[in-house]
Amino acid sequence: MRIDVDETIFIPIEYMRMFVKTGSYNIVLVEAEDAESVDQVAELIRYAFGRRVSVTPIRQIVETFFSVTAQINSLIPGIASTSFIAAGLGTFNIMMISVLERVREIGILKALGMRDREVLSLYMIQGVLIGMIGSIVGALLGFGMTYVMPYILGSFTPSLMGGPRRAPFAFTFNPIVNPIYMGLAMTISITVTLLSSVYPAWRAARLDLVEALRYE
Repeated sequence: MRIDVDETIFIPIEYMRMFVKTGSYNIVLVEAEDAESVDQVAELIRYAFGRRVSVTPIRQIVETFFSVTAQINSLIPGIASTSFIAAGLGTFNIMMISVLERVREIGILKALGMRDREVLSLYMIQGVLIGMIGSIVGALLGFGMTYVMPYILGSFTPSLMGGPRRAPFAFTFNPIVNPIYMGLAMTISITVTLLSSVYPAWRAARLDLVEALRYE
């Protein structure tokens, strides 16, 4: 176990009882000589104190942590898929509304000589821009929350463990931002919005010139 000597004070237990005005304590840290003897030391403590104490080896905490992390990682693809589906449907609705609100404008553009493929390209570019702006904003928000969450979770740890005096550890972590995953998420986001814009763009390109000009 690593202890930061700059933030730690070692005093005799008699002085500790005098300062805190109590003779009880609720946590004792026991360091084994090597990793192989951890389980043996834990069993000896359980044998000596019985049910009066709860012994939790660091190995068990690590295993629990990795188990929870594995479960969270298994949920991430489902959450991400749901988010991309929602983003695709939102983009589709926005693009369809844009087409319906600009039917007369599309007719005027066609009357001025704009061809169908140019109208198609115009709406496809609009969809790509929506995806790019959304992915950039989402990446910035995610990047910011990655560094804010350790402070938020760390501030809740003492209260969850019974107050500052009962919390010897603070829940904290060092965030790691992988540029590859960030770039992959942005690429998928742009691709989803692009695919969601195909039908609205095709619908705009196939509008009849006369009907579009008569549209109210």
